[in-house]
Amino acid sequence: MEKVEQIASSGEVGAIIIEPILGRGGIKVPPPGFLSDLAKLAARHNLVFITDEIYCGAGRTGTYLASDIEGLAPDVICLGKALGGGMPLSACMMRPWVADAVHGASHEAVHTSTFLGHPIACAAGLGVMQALDKGLAGRAAQIGGLITNKAQEWQQKYPVVLEIRGRGAMIGIEMAPSVASQVVAIALRKGVMVLTEGVSNETLALMPPLVITDRELNRALNIIESAIVESQKSLIIT
Repeated sequence: MEKVEQIASSGEVGAIIIEPILGRGGIKVPPPGFLSDLAKLAARHNLVFITDEIYCGAGRTGTYLASDIEGLAPDVICLGKALGGGMPLSACMMRPWVADAVHGASHEAVHTSTFLGHPIACAAGLGVMQALDKGLAGRAAQIGGLITNKAQEWQQKYPVVLEIRGRGAMIGIEMAPSVASQVVAIALRKGVMVLTEGVSNETLALMPPLVITDRELNRALNIIESAIVESQKSLIIT
């Protein structure tokens, strides 16, 4: 944080943007208090504080926004992916003073796209928000518990499983070099789609839809475990 403070006070920074939970970087959760400290730092230096919730927002981590866990009220919030429930939809929400600065006195749009405001995608987004209002985000904690319990069993049985991290239905399993990519390929052949994350694709990302049933999830986890077993056979673990 001292390094961030030094950079922020240089007079050459206008905003701080951060993923509350790092997604493509390997499903990495910041330590408690880090985000709130960063928000306070931004306020001290009159910087726009932006949270990128495209990957981790819309109920994925057990709350409406991942930043809700620390009670943050960012100046700008970016949402997408799960917001559309499978339809292409994204949103950028901002405080009035930020919007005034963006649009200026003319209020002319400075950012647009061909399918901006698509009615079907917007209807899907409303459906997602209604489901979240009815408690769908709470399902993320249940899903995360099932995945974490199973992953902890794997960690005890298979040396290639190194670390488990995440929150809600956003769980990353760091694996020995090259294993995660093999697991993804094997699982795909068996009918389960998962992704790798991290700089070296070392982390297996388990992020099922919040509407998945326990039966479906357990079946997927069993297939992933079989893929881990199969991939481990080709390695010599020291």
